[in-house]
Amino acid sequence: EELPILFAWQQQLGSRVAFTFVSMDDDERQLREFLEKQPATGLRQSQWLPDGAVRQAWLEALGLRSEPQLPLQVLLDPKGMIRCQIEGAVEAKDLETLAAIVTPAKK
Repeated sequence: EELPILFAWQQQLGSRVAFTFVSMDDDERQLREFLEKQPATGLRQSQWLPDGAVRQAWLEALGLRSEPQLPLQVLLDPKGMIRCQIEGAVEAKDLETLAAIVTPAKK
C-alpha cells in the first residue's frame, strides 16, 4: 500500500531523495514472491535482512531498537545520520514533512 506513495515522492522530490528498500521478512522466499508479483511500475528490488546477528547489527548501527514496528521508514542524510524515523505506515500527507527535511534551507 505504501509503495505507490513512496514512488510518487521519488518523482516529486527527484534527486533530493533516493529510496532503498530493505525487507525483514522471516524468509527470503517471501521477499522474492512479493517482488515477482509486483506490477511493471512496482518495486523491482529490495535487500533482504535475515533475522539474527546480521539484522541486529544493522539495526544497532542505525541506533534502532531490535524489534521495530513494521513497516519502518528511516531517512538518512548523506553522512548516514538519521534525520527522521517512522514506525508504521507513511501517508501521502507526510510528503510535506519529508520535503522540508530534504530541501536545503535558503540563505
